[in-house]
Amino acid sequence: VLPMGNLKKKFEAFDWLVIEEVNGNKIHNIIKTLNKAKEMTGKGKPVLIILHTEMGNGVDYMMGTHKWHGSAPNDAQLLEALSQTEKTANSDIRYTDYDHKFQIFLLISIFLFALEAIIPNTLRR
Repeated sequence: VLPMGNLKKKFEAFDWLVIEEVNGNKIHNIIKTLNKAKEMTGKGKPVLIILHTEMGNGVDYMMGTHKWHGSAPNDAQLLEALSQTEKTANSDIRYTDYDHKFQIFLLISIFLFALEAIIPNTLRR
């Protein structure tokens, strides 16, 4: 996988509003970022959220490896992962690699929302 460079600068160069959340594995940070994005909509520019996350966060054998990106754990591994994430749920919600799909969905949803806001305005000109 090649580095993508500075995504924030790339999108800002095309006049996007960009919100970058460094601690994207914490649900309360994601909610704050979504609320901020909501406040920024309707100003004639698309809004992009970049969440910095760690794959497999909260599960010791999944963290720091790409092995679980696109691979499902077996039953025993799943029970261990759930056990580890339950232990940390009281201090903060932790995510497993499956939430990477949520991230992609979230970015696509925001992108489509931004297009919905831009396209009608562009067609009216």
